[in-house]
Amino acid sequence: MPLASPAADSLFAGFVADFERSHPNVHITTMKPATTASIFASLQQDISAGNVPDVAQVTWDELRYVVSQLGAQDLDTIVGADALRAEWGGPYPYSQAVTRLGVVNGKTYVVPWTVSTPILFYNANLFRQAGLDPTHPPTTWAQVKSDALTIKAKTGANGVATGCLGQAAVPFDWCAQAIVDSAGGGVVSADGRRVTFNTSANVAALQEMQDLARSGAMVDLTAPQEVAEFGSGKLGMLLTTAIYQATLLQEAAGHFDVLATGLPSFASRPATPTPSGSGLAILTRDRARQEAAWELIQYLTSPSSLTQITKRIGYVPLRPSLAKAPEYLGSWAKTSSLVDVNIAQLSHIVPQRSYPGSHFAQIELDFVNATEAIVFGGESARSALDQLQSVASSLGSQ
Repeated sequence: MPLASPAADSLFAGFVADFERSHPNVHITTMKPATTASIFASLQQDISAGNVPDVAQVTWDELRYVVSQLGAQDLDTIVGADALRAEWGGPYPYSQAVTRLGVVNGKTYVVPWTVSTPILFYNANLFRQAGLDPTHPPTTWAQVKSDALTIKAKTGANGVATGCLGQAAVPFDWCAQAIVDSAGGGVVSADGRRVTFNTSANVAALQEMQDLARSGAMVDLTAPQEVAEFGSGKLGMLLTTAIYQATLLQEAAGHFDVLATGLPSFASRPATPTPSGSGLAILTRDRARQEAAWELIQYLTSPSSLTQITKRIGYVPLRPSLAKAPEYLGSWAKTSSLVDVNIAQLSHIVPQRSYPGSHFAQIELDFVNATEAIVFGGESARSALDQLQSVASSLGSQ
C-alpha cells in the first residue's frame, strides 16, 4: 500500500502498527513513493512486475484507469451492499457527496480517505488596511477581482494568487476542474468516455480568469512562492487546497489574522468545488486477502483514524459530525477557525473527473499547461481549448 506523503510517515506507521497489534494474523508491508505524483507510477510498476498490492491508495485523477486497467475490485460485489452501507453510516456518517467520489459506472471501487476542498484564505489585516470588511469576504470572482485590485492599490500587496492555475497547479488539475465546473462546464462527458475541453462554458470561465490576471488582480506564483508571499503579508488572498491551513496559520502567527471562505462562484451560479486527495481500493483477487484488506480500510476510515488525519495533516473530516464530538474533533475544531469552511463545502463537492484512456496523466498535464497559457500567457481561450480538444481526443481513445 503506497503512502502519499513523507510528512505523514509517522502517522501512517502508527496506523499500521496499531492495526497489526489488533490483527496479529495480518502483516502489512508498505510502499512509499517519493511524492504524491509518483504514487501511480510506483503502483503501475509493481503490478507490471507481478507484485499486485492488496490495497492501493488512489488519487482521483487515476480512478478510471485503476478500475479499467489495474484491476480495482468492485466493492459492491466483494464486500456487499450491507457492508458499504455500514461504512457510510454509523453514529458518524460520511458526507453523502463524499460517498460518490469513488464510483465508476454506478459501482463503488474506492473508499474516500484523504480529501480537501479549495479554500480562499485571506489576510484580514490587509483587508482592513484597504478599507475592506474582512467579515464580508468575496463570494464571486467579480468580487475577488474588485477586492484584489483595491488591496493592491491601497496597500501595495498583491491581490490574489491561486493553486488552481498557473505554475502552482502543475501537474494537477483538480482545482482547475472546480473552476470550469462552477461555470457550468466540465472536462469529461457524463459517461467518462470523451473529453469536453472546448465547450462555451469552459471558454467563458477561462476568459474571466484571464481578465483577472490581465487586470493585475491575480499573479502567477509557484506553490512555495504563494505560501511565502502570503505568510510574509504580501498577498491578500490565496485560493488553494485546505491542507495548507496549518502552514499558513503558522506563518502568519503574531503578524496578521488568517480567515477563509469557500470557492468563489461565477455570478449567481453556485460554486461546485472538486476534491483533492485520495481513496483506498482493493486490488487483490484472493478472497482471504480481500477480507483482510477490507478490515484495514475500515480501520483507516474509522472515526479515530480520520480524526488523526484531520488534526495532523489538515484533510477535512469525511465524517463531518466528528467536528462536534468532544471525544474526536470537538475540542480541536473550536481552536481551528477555518475547518468549518472545508466541512461546509463537502455537501456540494462534485467528483474530480479522470480522463479516458491510458494517457490520462498526459491529458491532465496538457490541460494544466493550456490553462496557464490562456490565463497568464494571454492565448485565446477558444483556440487553445480547440487545439487541446483535438490532441486530447486522440490520446483519450488509446
